[in-house]
Amino acid sequence: MSYQMAHPHLVNDGIIGPATIAQLRRDMKALRDAAQKSGASAAASGAIAWASGLPVGWIVTGVVIIAIGWFAWRYRDVIARRINTLTGHEVEV
Repeated sequence: MSYQMAHPHLVNDGIIGPATIAQLRRDMKALRDAAQKSGASAAASGAIAWASGLPVGWIVTGVVIIAIGWFAWRYRDVIARRINTLTGHEVEV
């Protein structure tokens, strides 16, 4: 409803009808075009344009997977010690 309120030509009913979908598509196209025309590098603008076409759930899932991977890499020694403790392995340091 807030998206529809931000666009006065849309009916503020909370239903994603044909007019709302058309406006969403226009906004996404404008974001992709702006990303491609920005002063960023070609790879960054391509990544932004590609990501702007993805569903938000996919983007959030990717960020979560990257965060978990970074956490596992950052604390890999602690995780290895905990696994060794749980499995009964003794490691001499």
